[in-house]
Amino acid sequence: MDESVHCESENPVLHVLVVGFHHKKGCQVEYSFPPLIPGASDESECPAGWKYLPTLALPDGSHNYEEDTVFFHLPSLTDPERTVFGISCFRQIPVEGIH
Repeated sequence: MDESVHCESENPVLHVLVVGFHHKKGCQVEYSFPPLIPGASDESECPAGWKYLPTLALPDGSHNYEEDTVFFHLPSLTDPERTVFGISCFRQIPVEGIH
């Protein structure tokens, strides 16, 4: 069995990500474990099928909420008949709280 298919079918958590907002680039993946694209030199690079992942995880207008949880789904990268479900939790951090 292909390792990526095995991974997707056996493990309930495929990736853990940190998504941030860059004032010029918008939402972007800052960190992913394991990398979204195995062997990629840029750990923030998203597979073509998941190019909207950062925007789904940190949606437009999220700056208007102190904290929230977002549920979303993406197509499976290994099986067109399957769906991958995502959960994003975010919270505003006051500038005074950053050290």
